[in-house]
Amino acid sequence: MRETGRKGRQKRLATVVILGGGTGGAAAARSLVARLPAGHRIILVEKEAKVPYQPAFLEVMVGRRWIGGISRPVANLRGTGVEVIVDRVLGIDAERRRLRLTGGVLPYDVLVLAAGAEADEPDPPDLGRAGFNLYTPEGVLGIRGAIETLERGEVVLVAAELPFKCPPALYEAALMLRSYFARRGREQRVRLSVYTPEAAPLAVAGERPSRAIARTLAARQITLCAGQRLEVVDPGRRRLRFAGGGEAHFDLLLYIPRHRCPEAVRASGLTDESGWVPVDAFTMRTDVPELYAIGDVNRVRLPSGDDLLKIGEIAHFQGLVVAENIAVRLRGQEPRRLFGGKIGCVIDTGNGALAVTGNIYRRRPNLMVLPASRGWRVVKWLAERQWLREHG
Repeated sequence: MRETGRKGRQKRLATVVILGGGTGGAAAARSLVARLPAGHRIILVEKEAKVPYQPAFLEVMVGRRWIGGISRPVANLRGTGVEVIVDRVLGIDAERRRLRLTGGVLPYDVLVLAAGAEADEPDPPDLGRAGFNLYTPEGVLGIRGAIETLERGEVVLVAAELPFKCPPALYEAALMLRSYFARRGREQRVRLSVYTPEAAPLAVAGERPSRAIARTLAARQITLCAGQRLEVVDPGRRRLRFAGGGEAHFDLLLYIPRHRCPEAVRASGLTDESGWVPVDAFTMRTDVPELYAIGDVNRVRLPSGDDLLKIGEIAHFQGLVVAENIAVRLRGQEPRRLFGGKIGCVIDTGNGALAVTGNIYRRRPNLMVLPASRGWRVVKWLAERQWLREHG
């Protein structure tokens, strides 16, 4: 850390680096700039020049948004006082506190890992030849083109393995597609099936959310197959095979691939046996001094024994908690802000939406399900508008 001021009245100035410009990283960066006086450096490193609002990918899928409209240059954060570096991280030296980028070495005093989860590559590999990735711009655009001409057949949605980010999106996608086909008079000719490795939809959140989602899918004539771990993809025969011997035929396949921690983070030695970065459940601190991990890249063990869901709202609030505590520590005070496990999620049902809310840190979480309403879709839209405003 740098020191400024007269002798005896010196002020310690720090360089805080946030690795990743997604939901959590951007929230942490903006909050740090707002909380710290001039002289501290807040640097955000992001590999992509533009970042999309990923929750709106499904809107792109059904033609209600376009990719350009939900994406913003990460450089727009410079207007808030954040230093932005668009570069790829090759390595993390946590002991010497520096990042190795393609453009050189970046030293830091405090590091916030917000690098997300990699879900770009088809894994198992044959998924890429068989269908479309729900979590990439190219994938949702491919789905959009495919459903425009699909008159009949089997549409299968599958998540390859746990954990995967935003589990509700798998069920949302099926429900939104059901409404898409119904509006075009194809509801009876197109069959929809969802295969998930979860024991039940949002099982980590408790029985109430699981039952609500399962009932909603059934009411819309969408087949739910839970507890299914994908093993083999046969693009030629258009078939999937699952552990235990189950199979599924598809005419159109929408998939969520296996997720993994970014390579530079994995190679740094910061991950545990799960492949993710373990952190304190309340402060997001790692075992390494002055190093935090927020959002999809981290691993929080819940009192229930499960891992915390990887959801954008959680990343956002974890980013705010970490930013406040870093700012307090740099002022020489004891940080007190904690992430307490309260979460909320709005799930689009195609013709409305339902909301799930509660404290997932309880030993036996059983989140509340608020009545379905078109008003919840307005809540989702407002969250999207806020993100776009914050990113310029």
